[in-house]
Amino acid sequence: MALAGAAAPETQARPYTVLSCDAAPGFSAEAWRAAGSTGSAYSTCPTQGGENAGISNRITGVTVPALADSSHTFTAPAHATISSIRWGGRLARGDCRWGVMMLAQPGNRYVFGLRPNATCLTTALDVRGTTIPFTMPAGTGAVQQIAVCGAGSCGPGAAFHTQSVAVTVEDPTRPTIAVSGALVSGRWVRGDQEIRIAASDNSGISSVIAALGTHSVPSSFPCDFTRPAPCVSHSVAPRLSTLAVASGPARVAVRAADAAGNITDGSYVVKVDNEPPSRARPVLAGGEGWRRRNTFSLAWDNPPQAFAPITRVHYRLCGTGGCRDGAVDSADVHSLDSIAATDQGDNTLQVWLEDEAGNQSFALSASEAVHLRLDQDAPHVAFEPPDGGDPLRISVIAGDALSGLDAGSIEMRRRGGDSWHAIAAAREGNRLVGYVDDERFRSGAFEFRAYARDLAGNESSTDRRANGSRATIDLPVRFATRLTVGVRRVRGRRGHRRVTLTPRAQIRAGAKLRLTGSLANADGQPIGGAAVEVSSDSPGDAIGLVPAGIARTDSKGGFTYIVRGTRNKVVRFRYPGSRRIRAATRDFALHVRASSTIRASPRGLTNGQTVTLSGRVLTLPLPLSGKLIEVQAFFRNRWRTFSTTRAQALGTWTFDYQFGGTRGRVPYRLRVRLPAEGGYPFDTGSSPTARVVVTGP
Repeated sequence: MALAGAAAPETQARPYTVLSCDAAPGFSAEAWRAAGSTGSAYSTCPTQGGENAGISNRITGVTVPALADSSHTFTAPAHATISSIRWGGRLARGDCRWGVMMLAQPGNRYVFGLRPNATCLTTALDVRGTTIPFTMPAGTGAVQQIAVCGAGSCGPGAAFHTQSVAVTVEDPTRPTIAVSGALVSGRWVRGDQEIRIAASDNSGISSVIAALGTHSVPSSFPCDFTRPAPCVSHSVAPRLSTLAVASGPARVAVRAADAAGNITDGSYVVKVDNEPPSRARPVLAGGEGWRRRNTFSLAWDNPPQAFAPITRVHYRLCGTGGCRDGAVDSADVHSLDSIAATDQGDNTLQVWLEDEAGNQSFALSASEAVHLRLDQDAPHVAFEPPDGGDPLRISVIAGDALSGLDAGSIEMRRRGGDSWHAIAAAREGNRLVGYVDDERFRSGAFEFRAYARDLAGNESSTDRRANGSRATIDLPVRFATRLTVGVRRVRGRRGHRRVTLTPRAQIRAGAKLRLTGSLANADGQPIGGAAVEVSSDSPGDAIGLVPAGIARTDSKGGFTYIVRGTRNKVVRFRYPGSRRIRAATRDFALHVRASSTIRASPRGLTNGQTVTLSGRVLTLPLPLSGKLIEVQAFFRNRWRTFSTTRAQALGTWTFDYQFGGTRGRVPYRLRVRLPAEGGYPFDTGSSPTARVVVTGP
């Protein structure tokens, strides 16, 4: 962007005027340098009208050889020329052998004054109190006032006194500008930025101004026009606000002016971005669960950038001991690897992005907190002392202060044995609690061990109680029980009868059977008021034991339970025991005979006709392939199978049979037999008898 009102580059020299002695502020004669081989060269300013005051060159009281001189010279800056002067003063000589003149250099070109050996009738010129303009020859780089001997020798004397002088210098040279700094580095920048400007010129720099958009910073410098080069070169470093332009490429303008008013403009590309990157959404590799290794990595997709690319990621990691910040520099950085949590426990990590311009904001761009959960301490595991009121209870303290318990187990083995057996254990707060199955492990000395793993994967195990003793138990620790159940059978004659309980029975489908049982301790003392759990399981049933009911013992420890013949099954009676009384289990095997209906049509027929037998299997369900049906007839004193058929999925069946070879009137007894087979939960059974009468020739 060019500066407002900037002038076009100059092609002609610009003048400035240097004032000396009475014409100068402060009466300075600094612009004139004394020289010469004889006499005196001095300055007395202000002159106050004195005839020997001013910028003076005097040769008096001596005879001097040829070319002996005394002079003062004004030299323009390099590449500048002197176009004119205005002069006032006094010059004088004793005779015409002397020259008192103003010369233009180079070339000793005469401007004004008294030349040696010429104009001999004139010995003085006095214009004090006024000034006379003189035009300088082209290319004049210096002006010299001089008193000089123009003969083989000269007697006293000669003098040149400049009372007031103004030298006009023509400067065709524009300033040169060199810029540096982040603002013009070609990188993206933000906020207030410094631009370093080095401006130089032969006559010096009077001002520098830098502008970016609506923001400009001028710098003006004092100049002393009593010196040939009134100003000096300068370096400045103004700060410009990039907020004065929209984000994106822009231009900064620089202008420098010299003592003559020559101007140089410069324009430089600036890349501006004042918007921080959008919020990232980091994802922790492996998830935010607990872990025991203190190294975490996370990654994210960088949001698209309209201008400055992302070059840095900042992060803030907070734990129980406080927070610390860090940063990673990388082009288009989109991950953090091998980050270590500061503390054990639940640490949080937030990231926010920085672009090449330096835009970054925790408040605006920080991500949602990612949890770095670190637990490097194994769980504390110890067996608790035995509970006298519940001796089969095995309790293990399994605590973890950080991640918490994930899994645990309790195992037992016979002391000195090789095989460990798992005990079903449940979590109860910070404990693992299990119970010894003293129906499986009847007697002996047993030892225990426990294992625990926390959510971070730290593991620990023990076979010790909290006091350091080994965790053991000697079985049995509960009172033994005796459970009997079955069908009551009375055998023997009166006075010698014996009652037994048979643990199995076979009944017809749909029939009911009363079972009798008793519950007592090992000494035969009845356990009254106890609940005996009843469940059943049919062969081939994938469901397993299904609760069926509860039998409760009377004051003598006895109970009854009625089962119904729905299918073959094992009826299990279980007394779960108590904390001090051992559990007991007994099974009763109930077998149910298969059955079917049967119908013959017609029931009376002649030899050669066909009878149709049909029916429906009553004992369901049937195998998927149907049920094998054996068709039987009774002859020669027993039932004989003469053919087979199959019942359909719903249980219905039919069978056709043609009689042949019957003579006379013959009654036949027919039935079907349902044999036991795999996948059919019934014992072998049969249908009722169907009767038909066949008449032959």
